[in-house]
Amino acid sequence: MAAKKTLYVPENDLHVWESAENLSRESLSALVGRLLKAYVGRVGHVSSGADETLLVQVYDEESGSAITKRFRGKWLWSDPIETSNSRWNVGVKFSAALTVNRRIVVVTERGNDLDMWEHFDVYDNINDAADELPEDICSAIANAIGEEGFVEDLDI
Repeated sequence: MAAKKTLYVPENDLHVWESAENLSRESLSALVGRLLKAYVGRVGHVSSGADETLLVQVYDEESGSAITKRFRGKWLWSDPIETSNSRWNVGVKFSAALTVNRRIVVVTERGNDLDMWEHFDVYDNINDAADELPEDICSAIANAIGEEGFVEDLDI
């Protein structure tokens, strides 16, 4: 038996509700349930116990040695990936994590033999990252954290 819940729709959003009723190919109950699952999957990804303490060694150019950075979060993919973007140097590898505060950490390496990352960058959201990272890496991050609709803006 299904649990009964009541949703109150503000008067100024009633048109959205009615449009959803007309557009949806499923019941509004099923639509709301599916959208809530997606939301919880996105927002609750790290806060639902999927977080761990992550340690990252980053090369410090000034000192010529490693700096260890520690934070709580979850790696978005297990092995570093290379960009297919030809505007970036071949051999640049990326890895990304989502912190418990929903910030995005991106570490990069350019094929060094130091066994550590060269850059450690933190972004508030995927749009901030898009200003500095290749589009395919941003898309991979967006997909991993459930951000729908990441679009590469073109000035053509």
